[in-house]
Amino acid sequence: MTVCLLFLLPNVNKDDQATKNSLQTIDIAGNMDNLKQVNLSQFTNDIKYIPFETREDAPLRLTYNFDISDNYIVTTDGNSCLLYDLSGHFIRKFGTKGRGPEEYQFITNLNIIKDKKVFFMSVPDLIEFNIDGSFSKRYSNCFLIDQKYGLVNWHFVDDTLYLGVVDNMRGQEEFKALLVNKYGVVKNKFRNYDMLEFKGDRIFNGLPKLFEFNNSVFLKQQFNDTLFSLNKKYELVPQYIFNLGKYGVPKDVRTTFPPIINDYFYINDLFLTPNYLFLNVNFGKKIPSQVLGIYDKKSKETIFCKPTNSENPLPRTGIINDVDAGPMFFPIKIINDYTMAMVIEAKQLKDHVRSNDFKNNVPKYPDKKKQLEELANKLTEFDNPILILVTFKK
Repeated sequence: MTVCLLFLLPNVNKDDQATKNSLQTIDIAGNMDNLKQVNLSQFTNDIKYIPFETREDAPLRLTYNFDISDNYIVTTDGNSCLLYDLSGHFIRKFGTKGRGPEEYQFITNLNIIKDKKVFFMSVPDLIEFNIDGSFSKRYSNCFLIDQKYGLVNWHFVDDTLYLGVVDNMRGQEEFKALLVNKYGVVKNKFRNYDMLEFKGDRIFNGLPKLFEFNNSVFLKQQFNDTLFSLNKKYELVPQYIFNLGKYGVPKDVRTTFPPIINDYFYINDLFLTPNYLFLNVNFGKKIPSQVLGIYDKKSKETIFCKPTNSENPLPRTGIINDVDAGPMFFPIKIINDYTMAMVIEAKQLKDHVRSNDFKNNVPKYPDKKKQLEELANKLTEFDNPILILVTFKK
């Protein structure tokens, strides 16, 4: 649902700097040439393909966002909110698009809570539905705090509180994040040290990342070099430092919009499991595609998945699927501490199964390859997307 620069925090106090100096540093710049082929069987043999049921009364043009609970999958293409079971069978649609009190405009930041409630953001409101499809509540303006702080991303901390990231669009916001309840009441504020000169358009801050791991919410701002977690005292605690060295995006580049950042490195996304930290990194002109990085928490080694020269239309970088010969795995969302997910279009899966990559791949589980081929053959090119879940070994 991400560029990191050590020198972007000149105002950090001495205690914070001492804490940061004691943290584990993930050296991206120093390992940018450490490209290796990585096989999925190293991590798992547990792969699930969940095709979202295609229905004329509930079209799903693409999977803009999704969330998974114990029994349900809720997803959106930005225009409608749809509920499926864990096999991909359609259950119901939530609400309708419009401007009424029970309607919404564009959906972002989708969450399903304890199989009971579905929440999503329809700027600047939080919309709540019951799992049976009935409308529950609209929390008006809860993402525009005190008519002053606009929140660009958020994640629930518990049933009542969420952590929201402030849009520093003018470069001088006092706070980078707020801990807020559903009625917009601020419970805690986190100071912003990333100050930039405003030049009349807006500041480019990228999209901050929030995710949950080990029952804690983690925050990584696009142009901050630190991954933070929110502790039980509702304090943001540094966990990892990322070093991009001279390749990080300079401050002056961010003060023009849109910025020209192809000459620099930046992190698009990141995910934690108990044993690894996964990074979606853009190496600018060095490698003309996003690259998956893997940091091993035990060995402290950082490697990047070597891009292939394949003509396969699917992503050419990621973890090679030697389990069932399926597409390379490049996660886009963490589901729980051991499971990550990606989404592909039906046409992409069918093209992959027709490709030489698939035909020539001799996986560890030939029966699973056959099952994947059968699934692809049942689909049409116009069917809904397929959710891929990979659960890592414990």
